Amino acid sequence: MAGVVEEIGDGVSGLTVGYEVFGFTGSSGYAELALAPAGQLARKPEAVSWEVTAALPVAVNTACQALADVDLKSGETLVVDGAAGGVATVTVQLARHLGATVIGTASERDHEYLRSLTAEPVTYGDGLAARIRTVAPKGVDAALDVRERAR
Repeated sequence: MAGVVEEIGDGVSGLTVGYEVFGFTGSSGYAELALAPAGQLARKPEAVSWEVTAALPVAVNTACQALADVDLKSGETLVVDGAAGGVATVTVQLARHLGATVIGTASERDHEYLRSLTAEPVTYGDGLAARIRTVAPKGVDAALDVRERAR
């Protein structure tokens, strides 16, 4: 969810009426107004649209779960297949925050974007394994395929 704080409960600190926030309440549905524990809300990034902001909790949760599943640690190398997508963008940033080296597969047009996330871009297609070995001659510790596929 994403919205503007209209009221604050007793004992709540760190939020003010009028703050633009987003969060995840564990409920699904649509509402004009919603109740949420203050600890499950964060300030909405100014440069991010409301629609993208509302989707952030799902992308972040998915990325966190994927990184937990591969038990990524600082100093390890991770390959993220489809690294320029929504969940992948969060995965790359979280992995870098953990101290991992990230190699991201993407189309050539997305390589500059991956570099802006401090990931090492490689192009999809035949010879991918050789391109990854060139970037990570000591090998990789984990790989995640987070490509968004049409259904």
